[in-house]
Amino acid sequence: MRYFSYVMQPHRKHRYVDLFQMALERGEYSTLSAAVAYARDGGVDALNAAFATHDRTRWLAMTKRWLVAIDWCRSDPSALGALDGTDERFPKSKLRIHDGAAVVQRRGCVPRRPFHPKVFMLTGNTSIAVISGSGNLSRSGLTSGHEFGSVVVTDRVSPKALEPLRALRWFDSMFQAGTPWKRITKAYEAKYDQYSTQPVFPDEDAAPSFGEPVRPRRRAIPDDLLPRVSRARHLWIQFVPNENRGKDIPGNQLMMSPRTRVYFGARADDVPRDTSFEPVTVTYGGHARRECSLRYSNNSMDVLTLPVPGVDGPPTYDNQFLLFTRIAPSQFSMKIGTAAEAKRWKNRSQDRDLFFEMQTSRRPWGVY
Repeated sequence: MRYFSYVMQPHRKHRYVDLFQMALERGEYSTLSAAVAYARDGGVDALNAAFATHDRTRWLAMTKRWLVAIDWCRSDPSALGALDGTDERFPKSKLRIHDGAAVVQRRGCVPRRPFHPKVFMLTGNTSIAVISGSGNLSRSGLTSGHEFGSVVVTDRVSPKALEPLRALRWFDSMFQAGTPWKRITKAYEAKYDQYSTQPVFPDEDAAPSFGEPVRPRRRAIPDDLLPRVSRARHLWIQFVPNENRGKDIPGNQLMMSPRTRVYFGARADDVPRDTSFEPVTVTYGGHARRECSLRYSNNSMDVLTLPVPGVDGPPTYDNQFLLFTRIAPSQFSMKIGTAAEAKRWKNRSQDRDLFFEMQTSRRPWGVY
């Protein structure tokens, strides 16, 4: 054994995701093989940041193999798509779903036998690193929740590499038996839309990240609905006119209820006014604006800055109904809906008890 360390998140100075940095500093690797119980958008973002920050060129060149479960519809379709190479941050990346062909046919994707490993193996010509513990491929698992994980780095030719190589053979066998993601993409997306926003599904990624539960600010989405809003694939909302770009110029600041930001991947922490979160990418009409800012504003509302009207957005947003669809981690498509389409979106939200109105303006919005 060349190196061993562990982290106890969040009690020590290191986070679970720092285990990858420890491994990367002590070896050269050409392949990442990972088996996890589920994958969430926040986890995909956190893992990409860990590798790309260390050496983006090596990360892009690395072969990546993922074995992930869809048990109980806990994996985000957008995260799974990214792991299968639809996200430019994950080239040379292939995803298989454990028992996917069978699980996707079952009500609620209830597994015949749960798939629950959390192991990441980095292999190269001379080095092997194994990262394992309790952390799943979620933002909570890698950065903020209570987790315990360890990293072992060894020389590939060392006798101590026998156990890591045995684990790699286990992965190879399980990966080959898994279902290619593209084979069940549409079927799983349909199941996810049907079941993921039901009240029975917990979601630690949507919860506040520290401290005791806090009383939500006035007009904010309550704690019990945060997981359902976070996991929805679609959000629709009516745009209220504003003059953030100047008088008589179409505005592009979308005012939302506090904590609506969880749909766009931000956390629900009780933050000060004028707190900015990671920007998101919004695509409209084939144009992608990658730095759409998201913040909790000084007016006590969540605000998303949309593509500029007439540039990479529509001529105006005023009083229009907008539909956002998550297409990848931190990436959303946007469309303008007709009155008939807006009515269908409203009905879908009402069917799931996820239709809302702004407390003051009574402006409607919802998710499904």
